Amino acid sequence: MNQEKINDSSKEFIRANTITDLLIEKQVEDVLLLDLQSFHTFTDFFIIGTVDNVRQSKTVSDLIHKQKDIFTNGAVIQDGNSDSGWTLLDVGGIVIHLFTRDTREYYDLESLWSDAKTILRIH
Repeated sequence: MNQEKINDSSKEFIRANTITDLLIEKQVEDVLLLDLQSFHTFTDFFIIGTVDNVRQSKTVSDLIHKQKDIFTNGAVIQDGNSDSGWTLLDVGGIVIHLFTRDTREYYDLESLWSDAKTILRIH
């Protein structure tokens, strides 16, 4: 396990860490938390994780929807679904990407956002 956390007390950072903890608890693999704040983009953080199968992706997505009050002040916006191999969940300031292994390798978001600061990576 390779884990590196930085100290940041911002509300978004705390929420991002809470979500990564949830993903790890649900056995999502290779969890990566990227800080995008310096890019002044549409979101502050990306969380990327690999799921083993459709059922695991759906379980995690459903849990985030059920616990939305913990993760966001608004609605959870979802794009894609577990059948597509990529589920995107936007919880306001944090975008969660759940990929199957093949889909994650194909889209390779880590390379696209390689200039972003890695806050946490758990293999």
